[in-house]
Amino acid sequence: MWQDVNDRYLLLILRECWTVCIS
Repeated sequence: MWQDVNDRYLLLILRECWTVCIS
């Protein structure tokens, strides 16, 4: 359960970092 939440949060952070890097 916790792992799933952690993975989702990690994905969200990664996506934001990716967008910032591209900009």
